[in-house]
Amino acid sequence: MEGKVSLVLPADTRWGTIERRFSTIRDSEVILHAFVSSRGFLRARTKEQKAKRRHAYDTVVAKGFVKQLEKAIKLLEVISKFEKAFEKSTKPPSDVYHVFLTLPEEFRKLEMPIF
Repeated sequence: MEGKVSLVLPADTRWGTIERRFSTIRDSEVILHAFVSSRGFLRARTKEQKAKRRHAYDTVVAKGFVKQLEKAIKLLEVISKFEKAFEKSTKPPSDVYHVFLTLPEEFRKLEMPIF
């Protein structure tokens, strides 16, 4: 499946898995947009189904959909990178301290407000 969008296998961490899934969604944005924009997508048998389809449509066609995904991916990359470093409890405290000192700089590089 070279060059094709496919389902994401689990990563080393949950944050890494979410990051990969968001990347897949971002890479599939054109396909998703075409799907939710197709004729009849918003038609459904029940009000509940129609509401879910409307929510999916509104999410995918929103102006900032891809931009928000990209922000989330960048943030998750930082979190995932540091989480991998501490998967095992064998890390010395000096490594934890080093990460504690470098983490604010990593977030500053994201150039987005972190609340």
